[in-house]
Amino acid sequence: MKKLSYLILIVTTFLIFNTSCKKDDHNHSDHDSINRVIYELKSATDTVSFSFNDPDGDGGTAPVIAGGTLKANKNYTGSIKLFTLHDGQYEELTSEILAEGTKHQFFFTSTVAGIVVSYDDKDASNNPIGLSNKVQTGSSGSGVLKITLKHEPNKSAAGVSGGDLTNAGGETDAEISYPITVN
Repeated sequence: MKKLSYLILIVTTFLIFNTSCKKDDHNHSDHDSINRVIYELKSATDTVSFSFNDPDGDGGTAPVIAGGTLKANKNYTGSIKLFTLHDGQYEELTSEILAEGTKHQFFFTSTVAGIVVSYDDKDASNNPIGLSNKVQTGSSGSGVLKITLKHEPNKSAAGVSGGDLTNAGGETDAEISYPITVN
């Protein structure tokens, strides 16, 4: 009888811990349906807005992506706003991403030589997020500026805090390639 009681106690304890402790209590479904992204860049003399709009989500109609033109050899301050579409209304997700900053990071890559993007915000662990950023342009060129939002990246992996996506891991919440011109 004692053995059966111990067995029941062990099984019950296992079930309690297995069902109550989760690695991630985050409602990831909202991020899977990021339908609109606005990336605004401001310099001392101009403002450029990049946009991504995909009301029907993955599949279906292709998203509408609008890039922009930046001036050569300029510094810009960037900000990203994210939205999801619920019941025909856009709901902003930006504050949720900021609040869960330790679980998110944006990565920026460009095919245009001379574009350098640096982080201008940090999470509670002093690691970058990327909702706020700085962009420095070089000489003229055109190509793509790709922005990738990762959920649960390994922010302590080599190069990740500097914006290198290679070792980040995690899951991709959004990835947008904006056409960009620098002149």
